[in-house]
Amino acid sequence: MIRKRFEVEAQDIDLPYNIRLEQNTAQQIKSARKNSGDSWVPWVRSAIKRLRDESPVEIESLLRQAQLVTGSRKDKVSLPFRVNTTDIDAVRALATQYGVSMQAVLIAAMHLYSFVMSDLHIFLEENN
Repeated sequence: MIRKRFEVEAQDIDLPYNIRLEQNTAQQIKSARKNSGDSWVPWVRSAIKRLRDESPVEIESLLRQAQLVTGSRKDKVSLPFRVNTTDIDAVRALATQYGVSMQAVLIAAMHLYSFVMSDLHIFLEENN
């Protein structure tokens, strides 16, 4: 009997994901996402893109800082969200490239993007 190799391509699907981070950072991320009007999947995708737009030196600095936060679970809260498998692949690539955890990449990306979105929200409120 000849067996054919059966291959299935990874599907482009949204999955539940979870990171642990400080309460104030989690709240800032949740507020920025809510104020954006986006659901989690496009918001996280934009956050990853924003991180990747930084210079390699800045990315490394942000990821090293985020890696320090991931060290202990003490005084951390869980932040559940949804993320697309394509974006998980991008996070994995950055984690491998910079030698940090995937959690550090997500924390850095989402925290950076929350600042960008908060600044944009304030600017729009002041100019309307």
